[in-house]
Amino acid sequence: MQDSSEYTEPTAFDASDLFNIEGRTAVITGAAHGLGLAIATAFVGAGAKVGLIDIDADALAGVEAMLNKRGQAVAHAVDVRDTDAVTAAVRAVASQFGGIDILVNDAAIFPSAPLADIDLDEVATALDINVVGYLRTVQAALPYLEASGRGRIINFGSVTFFLGNPDGLGAYIATKGAVVGLTRALAREVSPLGVTANVLAPGAFPTRAEFGLYEDPAAFDRSVIEKQSVKRRGSVSDIGATAIYLASDASAFVTGQTLLVDGGWTFN
Repeated sequence: MQDSSEYTEPTAFDASDLFNIEGRTAVITGAAHGLGLAIATAFVGAGAKVGLIDIDADALAGVEAMLNKRGQAVAHAVDVRDTDAVTAAVRAVASQFGGIDILVNDAAIFPSAPLADIDLDEVATALDINVVGYLRTVQAALPYLEASGRGRIINFGSVTFFLGNPDGLGAYIATKGAVVGLTRALAREVSPLGVTANVLAPGAFPTRAEFGLYEDPAAFDRSVIEKQSVKRRGSVSDIGATAIYLASDASAFVTGQTLLVDGGWTFN
């Protein structure tokens, strides 16, 4: 038996250094609006370089110009259903910035109709964008993420998967469940290669997707806050900070997990 008096307790004085992502390169889909845009700004603010992918070319150009005033960004207007275009965009980002360390999949659509009535072509399109689109970017980025030695995949989920509502978003909710399964399977495959894969699942955030949906925004705010344990609306900085954690060395021992950022609305 070893003599316990000879044991030196490990320390973690430098743990805060692990949150640094300065100089790393991220590819972000759905980057022209909402939480994808928020993460792009958070990453650039933290000193990372970003490759922006979105189908909205006009908005994307504006985001690119804004980010280049603060750091380094390059935009590619791409439909994530187009495998060749996705592969070319990812390759171009890696070529310009010398590799890829982080992949954030946020591109998504949310067709609205009861599952009993929804057009199945709409469901197929949602699956193609919200799930298969994520796998397309993973396949394109994985060689670079593996070469990085600290690759990070962050796939966007949603609190709606845990709630099963709101009504009319069943197809979207189903795709977010598929993202959780996809990410768990990815974690088993890619973590031995030095790449982690996790789901960032936001609650309700006041972004463009929410704007204009409700006749009484103040009443909606109250209804959200009532359900949450934290009694305020979430801010995009809450999502940005969580994304920085998942993108950094601080999360190197975390993979296959779903991290809810919903103010304690649900518990995973």
